[in-house]
Amino acid sequence: MLLDARMRLVEPACAWLMHVALVRGRTRSPQTWRTYAEALYDWWQTLEANCWAWDEVGPGELAAYRDQMLRPRGDSGRPLARSTINGRLRTIGRFYRWSV
Repeated sequence: MLLDARMRLVEPACAWLMHVALVRGRTRSPQTWRTYAEALYDWWQTLEANCWAWDEVGPGELAAYRDQMLRPRGDSGRPLARSTINGRLRTIGRFYRWSV
């Protein structure tokens, strides 16, 4: 389940996660589901923080999101690993391909 800042269900993201877990069938690993959910959670936080509508973003917003992940984060003061960044972008791409 993914909730927005006002504790409402983020229906498109939840529907895709259910599709991945139950319908798609090829992805049976709970760890993969968790990875996908974490990527969407981080993306939705970015959408809300920037007042972007999930269904109105384009390449510029994705580039800004990527650049944000390249900046130092959290307690470690280091950016995310490039493999993590690429994985999150691939997951977001899968979500958007499914949503259209």
